[in-house]
Amino acid sequence: MHFINFKTVQIDNWNKCKYFGEKSILDSNEFKIKLPKVNTLVDGGTIVSQGESTIIDFINGELKIIREGSISKEEIENIL
Repeated sequence: MHFINFKTVQIDNWNKCKYFGEKSILDSNEFKIKLPKVNTLVDGGTIVSQGESTIIDFINGELKIIREGSISKEEIENIL
């Protein structure tokens, strides 16, 4: 596996990665274990998780929660 350390080029944002239904992978060691077939890893350091994403479907103006994450249905309804 090849490593590119993004800390040296001051890139701060890193998207969480995971298989559907699993918790997010937050550091490179866990990444190597769970995704061994990936041959290049851009390492931006350990991620401090703020919780999982909330996924919604808002087709035809009707709110449907696909997955509730760190933002609750009530919070979304208050915005709408």
